[in-house]
Amino acid sequence: MAQLPPDQCPDLPREVDFYHELVPLDNPQVQLKSNIFGYVTSVYKATHCKSGIQYCLYRIHSYRLNNVKVTQIVDMWKKLQHSGLVQLREVFTTKVFGDNCES
Repeated sequence: MAQLPPDQCPDLPREVDFYHELVPLDNPQVQLKSNIFGYVTSVYKATHCKSGIQYCLYRIHSYRLNNVKVTQIVDMWKKLQHSGLVQLREVFTTKVFGDNCES
């Protein structure tokens, strides 16, 4: 998948939670709503600060993770393991993108 150089995304935060070196994997000028979530989403490649391992970060814009039912679903999703799926490692909220999410 093509990556945009970080200098073409000046509004991209330098660090998000424990991840840095964010690189968009989709076009940030084109905001598409996810068919699954119904929210605008973005995908980034990022490096974990402690381990140095690169991860895919899937951002759901303007979503607040404050529902107990959602937390239960996330916990079940983390346990899902299959060779054809990428395993969910972590879910967090942040204010660094400036879209009013709670931390």
